[in-house]
Amino acid sequence: MKKQLNLLVSFSLLFFSAISYAQIGVGTEQPTYEFEANGSVRFRDLEKVTPYTHYRQVRSDDEGHLTAIQIFEGYLTFKDLIRQLMPAAVPVPIGYSTDLGLKLRVELEPKSETYIVLTYNIPIYMHTNVAAVKPHFAGMQLIRKEGGNTQILYGGSRKFSFPNTYPGALDDTKRGVFIDGKYVDVIKNTGTTKRIVEYTLTGFTEGPDFTAMFFGDNMADQTMKSMGVGVFSAMIFDQFSF
Repeated sequence: MKKQLNLLVSFSLLFFSAISYAQIGVGTEQPTYEFEANGSVRFRDLEKVTPYTHYRQVRSDDEGHLTAIQIFEGYLTFKDLIRQLMPAAVPVPIGYSTDLGLKLRVELEPKSETYIVLTYNIPIYMHTNVAAVKPHFAGMQLIRKEGGNTQILYGGSRKFSFPNTYPGALDDTKRGVFIDGKYVDVIKNTGTTKRIVEYTLTGFTEGPDFTAMFFGDNMADQTMKSMGVGVFSAMIFDQFSF
């Protein structure tokens, strides 16, 4: 009897050991992993937490293989890339700052520090046949808006002058250049709700004689030979460090 009991215990241990190492499949009879599901997976009633509560993210490749990636505290995480193109040229007369119609909207996550890398490249030209051949200035103001507050970001604003002559120019009735700029805005959101900020570009013109600059390429004016399209973009990074 004791011998039979020992055999039964040994067989039971061997059986449960085999089960513990068996592969489990859902929707497949021949799983190739310890646990393999063929189909959609859904979890109900997951705990709702803020991004800084846990420091690992579960991700998958195109074949559905899951892995966990360690998110180190204080490291920047790429969030988004946004951009806008100018659909047409905008005339900006002297003394009249003009919104160029470019707007980038950025969400600031709760309990985060957001790094917004703003860049712009805008073609600007003038008609010298209607403007005196004297130094004229054109500039760009980078503006941040949040709620009812508006602030000029002077670190991202630019200004330049048109020269009197263009050596070797075949067509002296139009003069054009590009104005570009870059600015890194860092904003900390210590609250528990999202904040929204908007960035816009405003063009302005200065000079001794009343005339207008054209910001952006006029695609219908073939004499400009397509100077290019004005673009305003932002790369956004988050840092959850507090």
